Amino acid sequence: MDLNAYSALLNALTTGRPADFEAIAMGSPDPASQRKFVNPQAGIAFNLEGADPQRLSIAPALAFNSAEQAADAVELYWQALARDVPFSEYDTHPITQAAAAELGKLSGFQGPKVNGRVDASTLFRGFTAEDSLGPTSPSS
Repeated sequence: MDLNAYSALLNALTTGRPADFEAIAMGSPDPASQRKFVNPQAGIAFNLEGADPQRLSIAPALAFNSAEQAADAVELYWQALARDVPFSEYDTHPITQAAAAELGKLSGFQGPKVNGRVDASTLFRGFTAEDSLGPTSPSS
């Protein structure tokens, strides 16, 4: 381990200055053969559009033998079956009606419900802000 390179890395991480990142020696002691970091400050960048990445998260994977995992698999199969159903037909289409009825009976189903029921306005919705809005929701 090159202690000088490590010290330079710690210094660059502390100051956050681009010049300090450029000063970190990587690889061969010969300056002509040394490599440079590629975008070393990307981890401290800030996005100006969309949600801040630190505000988004993914829940840990469900236990394979859990009711929630089974319900998730059932929902994914229903999504595949309903892929060609237009959103405007979710209220009346037999596939989406059957999907809502079955998902509503599953104890492990964690998706959104209206008055304790899965219906066309909540079917296949996500968990982030405004996912409950859509063509069949009362608020659209």
